[in-house]
Amino acid sequence: MRAAPLALFAGLLTWTAMDLARRAPPTAWAGGAPLLVVATAFEARALRTAEPASQRAARGLLGIVYFGVRLLWAGVDPLPMIAFLVLLMALASLQGLERTFAPVYGAMAGDPGVLAKVDAAAIAAYTRALALIAFTFVASLLLALLVPFAVLQITDLVAATGLALALLLVIAWLALAPSTPPRRG
Repeated sequence: MRAAPLALFAGLLTWTAMDLARRAPPTAWAGGAPLLVVATAFEARALRTAEPASQRAARGLLGIVYFGVRLLWAGVDPLPMIAFLVLLMALASLQGLERTFAPVYGAMAGDPGVLAKVDAAAIAAYTRALALIAFTFVASLLLALLVPFAVLQITDLVAATGLALALLLVIAWLALAPSTPPRRG
């Protein structure tokens, strides 16, 4: 339950650190590396307290460093940028499911009948979340890569890149925005 979000966070952290080390100048490391350390501290705090605000802060800092490196030094490449955003959204979904199911597993540790039902519900929830993330990745690719050139027939590379960046910002906002629970009436 906790291994998947933690492994995904570690993967995103490694990806960001590698981009920072390979593509940014050493002066940028002075700003980016401490932000990655703070993101790791927020994630460690969230592991102890299951606090959603710490998890959002950790995801936000990862995004800031990754996109800062991409926009300032590595260049805009929509495919890895979209992949990173979709993985951030997957991380948010997995962390939300972890907060939902971890207390249930803790409370029902001694009842195998109830645990089997909780397992089935957790598997179904994780399957739906991962299917939604896969759909989001494909839809994001279509929006960011095909819309500027094919649908809107923008022939200017700068305008197409600007539109792709605007779409990436919308996707980033969706990845980092807090989810609102459904209202029960």
